[in-house]
Amino acid sequence: MTSYLSHTNRQGDTAYIRAVPTAKGGTRYYITKDPKAADLLEEMPSGFEFYEYPSDARIVFRKRVTCKITASERQVVEDAMHNLSDVKDFIVAAEGNTLTIYISQFSSISGEHENPTTEETRLNWGGEHVDRFKQYDDYVRFVLVSEANRTFRLERIVFLGFFNRDYAELETSDDLESLAEMVCQHIGYPTYFDLAPKGWEE
Repeated sequence: MTSYLSHTNRQGDTAYIRAVPTAKGGTRYYITKDPKAADLLEEMPSGFEFYEYPSDARIVFRKRVTCKITASERQVVEDAMHNLSDVKDFIVAAEGNTLTIYISQFSSISGEHENPTTEETRLNWGGEHVDRFKQYDDYVRFVLVSEANRTFRLERIVFLGFFNRDYAELETSDDLESLAEMVCQHIGYPTYFDLAPKGWEE
């Protein structure tokens, strides 16, 4: 049996890629969920990749984006979340020059209600089908501003109106572990909104 190129996301959906020739001699790629579709790829084309959006698990097929974040740097932030934050259902995603912390829609960034684990969410919301619609929101990110010194700018979401949100700087340092500890101890607690961005201090 032929093995086709595919990606299965956290919701259990599997995507395949169709490679369709164009009239000008090029190739156009399409995502499909049909494993019996025509023109399915067997191998990854050079310079391309699958990408799964952390927020909603949507799969895209795109030109490869170079990730400047190391696996160990991602692990530093993930460890800080496990050890210091009250939020138990989260994703730490690395893309390009940015590490971003996403938390489940069932969690509270400021501790307004109890933060459930993934399993507790399933128990409270009718089983594993909750994974198919559960989304994650970004609240904190670490932006690599110097590859040479591994310097990161720590930012958090600020709300500029009912529908408007943006990131604002909290601190910049070449000590990622210190930055992670600084912010993760407040994620899931009322003190999160006490983290005043630069220029916002009273």
